[in-house]
Amino acid sequence: MPPKNPSSSRVAEVVLRIPPGNVSTYGEIAKVVGVGARYVGWVMSKSEDLPWWRVVNSTGRAHTSAAQAHWDADGRACRRRGHPRRRHLPAHGFGGG
Repeated sequence: MPPKNPSSSRVAEVVLRIPPGNVSTYGEIAKVVGVGARYVGWVMSKSEDLPWWRVVNSTGRAHTSAAQAHWDADGRACRRRGHPRRRHLPAHGFGGG
């Protein structure tokens, strides 16, 4: 887990509120928290307990094909491998500001 501070804790809080079967982007989470998208990525990379597969880049792709198994488990339909079908929620739609 990244160092405990208000920003990293808030990133984790917002990510944990993304419902199964939905995704949000690094940028949307960053806007809600008030940090940069790269900071969100850094927090995600240091946090083994966050549902990283629910956070995608601005084009809707996951950073790894390993997300596919998690999307399948979440019941998320995909257009093609590594690219989730859009049932996308903006970060403010699940507990953001």
